[in-house]
Amino acid sequence: MFNMSKEVRREVIRMMIILAPMCLVMYGLFAIAGYWQLDTVIGTLSGYSLAFLYYFMLACAVETSMTKETADEAKLHQFRSYWVRLGVIAIVVVAAIKAPQVNAWATIVPLVFPRFAIYILNAWDAKNAPQSTNDDEGQESVDER
Repeated sequence: MFNMSKEVRREVIRMMIILAPMCLVMYGLFAIAGYWQLDTVIGTLSGYSLAFLYYFMLACAVETSMTKETADEAKLHQFRSYWVRLGVIAIVVVAAIKAPQVNAWATIVPLVFPRFAIYILNAWDAKNAPQSTNDDEGQESVDER
């Protein structure tokens, strides 16, 4: 259905994997606070799904924007994509607030998890990046006169 590049698919899968433990920890904190009922489970699952969907839609929009012929077309596509993603979030959040079977906070809190996940994944990538064998390659000494 979607012709995603291998790199984008890899990043989307990594986000899906790292969001799951974050939502489990959040549910654990809700359970410790006494909110372990079914509405919190439903809210956690919907929050996880919404956070992942937002990131997936963002990845697809960025990749599609890269194929546009002009920068203006790419900007317009990103602008439209942003408003669609925001609309989806608004609809789901309002539905979670209105539905008595869903803990709204358990739906809303996971929306910040992709930001934390990006920080974690960037730190992980920086830590595991291959080190250069010659750090001075291509650099001249400033003190040489």
